[in-house]
Amino acid sequence: MKKYLTTGLMLIGTILAILFWLLDAAVDALLIRKSSFLHQIIAPDAGELWMRLFVLISFLGFGFYAGIIIARAERAEEMSRRDREFAESVLNGMNDSISVIDVRDFRIVDVNAAFLLDRGLTRGEVIGKTCHEATHQSSVPCSSPGNPCPLCDTVKLGGFATYEHVHFRSDGTRVQTEVSTSPIRDDSGRVVRVIHVSRDITARKAAEIQMRKLSTAVEKAADMIVITDNTGIIEYVNPAFETVTGYNREEAIGKTPRILKSGIHGEEFYRELWDTILSGSIYRNVFVNRKKDGELYYDECTITPMRNEQDVITHFIATAKVITDRIRAENALRESEERMRAITQMAANAIVMIDAGGAVSFWNPAAERMFGFSAEEAIGMDMHRIIVPQRLCDDFLKGFARFTETGEGPVVGKTLEMPARKKDGTEFPVELSISGIRTKEQWHAVGIIRDISERRQAERKLREYAEKDALTGVLNRRRFYEVLEQEKERAVRYARSLSLVMFDIDHFKAVNDTYGHAAGDRVLRKTASVVSDHIRKGDALGRIGGEEFAVLATEATAESALALAEKIRGAVEMADHDHAGNITISIGVSTYDDGLTLDEFVRRADEALYAAKNNGRNRVECYGALRDRDTQAPQK
Repeated sequence: MKKYLTTGLMLIGTILAILFWLLDAAVDALLIRKSSFLHQIIAPDAGELWMRLFVLISFLGFGFYAGIIIARAERAEEMSRRDREFAESVLNGMNDSISVIDVRDFRIVDVNAAFLLDRGLTRGEVIGKTCHEATHQSSVPCSSPGNPCPLCDTVKLGGFATYEHVHFRSDGTRVQTEVSTSPIRDDSGRVVRVIHVSRDITARKAAEIQMRKLSTAVEKAADMIVITDNTGIIEYVNPAFETVTGYNREEAIGKTPRILKSGIHGEEFYRELWDTILSGSIYRNVFVNRKKDGELYYDECTITPMRNEQDVITHFIATAKVITDRIRAENALRESEERMRAITQMAANAIVMIDAGGAVSFWNPAAERMFGFSAEEAIGMDMHRIIVPQRLCDDFLKGFARFTETGEGPVVGKTLEMPARKKDGTEFPVELSISGIRTKEQWHAVGIIRDISERRQAERKLREYAEKDALTGVLNRRRFYEVLEQEKERAVRYARSLSLVMFDIDHFKAVNDTYGHAAGDRVLRKTASVVSDHIRKGDALGRIGGEEFAVLATEATAESALALAEKIRGAVEMADHDHAGNITISIGVSTYDDGLTLDEFVRRADEALYAAKNNGRNRVECYGALRDRDTQAPQK
């Protein structure tokens, strides 16, 4: 372009020079020399020739240099335009909202496309507005300390500033933003404008809040949580892990879970574990591990692989629940069952065979005793109709139809528990194991049936033993405190009243010393019985010490709790204790206040109880009254 422009201007200069040559020749021919026009053109004298050549060269030079100057100016303007377009393209291509603000009056002089999109405004609605009008919907600038102004700080300090602000879109939507400002200076170094960059961090802040919640949940979880890298090196353990294993966090981090290895599991166990989790699958099993002090414990563990964005396993998360008590109970029950099975294998279990039509073909003596049908009665009858309860019969018949064709079914090869029916129509629980036998191209089913009524009763008793005091039948200490914790949380959640009535038997040692421990046990049972008869249905009574009991009165104010306590005290005093003398109790009452811990709640009732004993026994004291007396004592 420069070449063509310069050549054109030189051509124009040449044309002008030729025109000047012709004009000068015409003037000389007509006015000065009085010679022919053609002679003046072709053969002018020396002076005229040099003058015309000078003018020709001047016009040519002017065209050449004018072309260069204009071309350079156009190129500079083109570069400036491209720079502006590039800068605008960069700014409008950024996701962050960017504005340029005049520091003299806080007015916006330029914005990018993201700014307009984020605010829901047009360029005309933004340019000329103050920054606080456009971003905060406010008529006054931001101010410290609650809402510092990054623009002011940038002007004041002359450098970069970053704050978190709440901005507003045109529809009033609140947006959490991270604001960064940087100065623009004039030739004298004075800050005249500020580049204001804001980034929407609403999602990030929400994620941070969620992460804090998850972190709190992990830290407060009752189950153990362990995080390792993909080689098994421990990077995190929660407080529950420290409590259960005895290893503190500093001792565990950097080690592997081998510090818990008990030696019970073989290499094949751990090989299966690693094969499973390295393949990306979740592993679940029961572990026998060893605490720091050497004690063994059982835990039910789930190990989950964690993957990064590239789908590469980077960490493993293990959650474990201690089930030592459950395993021991199960082992004890299993051992008992195995012993019984070994002794009564043939005598106690009913063995029944049915043919492809569902008719009974074998019925042993144990089946006769169990179901009440003799072998003569049962053989040939439809087994489903005589021992399966009517409500389950259709499902069993559907499964049996499949069994007769394939030898498979939902219960084949499995052990299941179900209700069965005796001849007299009564139902009882059985354990049923069914196997298929193929003879003469037909499938026959063999069922081994065991009456598990006693086991069900034993399971119920185990649950009772775990929760009830063996002597009095009321809640034991552990279960009572579990209920207390649950009711405290419910009272906090629903803003309900909750009171604790704690009492023990006055001079109980004297009862034991005078009448004997058997009489003392009778007094304990009688006292528990009397109190149980005089509390509300929703209240909980527990034995929490030798002769010490507690009543958890739900939705009970201090007044109603005191009335209940007085009612209990009077009932015990009036009860007949079988020649053990006059039995009385001392009672302490506390009412739950917001913010109290469980221990503080119990301690208040305990202090009131001891105040009742110190003030003469056979009386009721309330912690609130004690506190009031303590507060007023110095004023008397």
